[in-house]
Amino acid sequence: MKLYKDISRFQFRRIFSKGSHYEKRLLWGLSLNQGDLFCSCSGFNVRVKDIEIEKGYAKYHFGRSRPSKNGWYIDDVVLIDYDGGYHSVMHCCAPKETPKQIEEYFKDLTKDERFMIDWGTPRLLKIKEKLERGEPICDEHGIELK
Repeated sequence: MKLYKDISRFQFRRIFSKGSHYEKRLLWGLSLNQGDLFCSCSGFNVRVKDIEIEKGYAKYHFGRSRPSKNGWYIDDVVLIDYDGGYHSVMHCCAPKETPKQIEEYFKDLTKDERFMIDWGTPRLLKIKEKLERGEPICDEHGIELK
């Protein structure tokens, strides 16, 4: 899929330089299909239900005086999971992680007592209790166990 239309490559490269972190994240998001796993902002892997592409329009980014004022570029890819959550590829999700990585993340997170006092939600407290009892918090795909 082309990342831009009716704008020049040079205008597009002003926004996303070639090989940049942003371009790599866009390409990764566009490579996902329905049913693929990704790591969401919840800390667990979730499956893609639907993909929405958000476009930026050249007339707003470059101004109306540019010759390609009707052009567009892909600004973000939004992944929708089966629980109805929306996840921006540019901001809150990453490639899937292993169950071991997920458990290590939550062990480190819940180890910080000051963090738990300020930000400890009931869900996070349940995860901490499961980890202390030695119970698994996710299945073999890294999806949260309810």
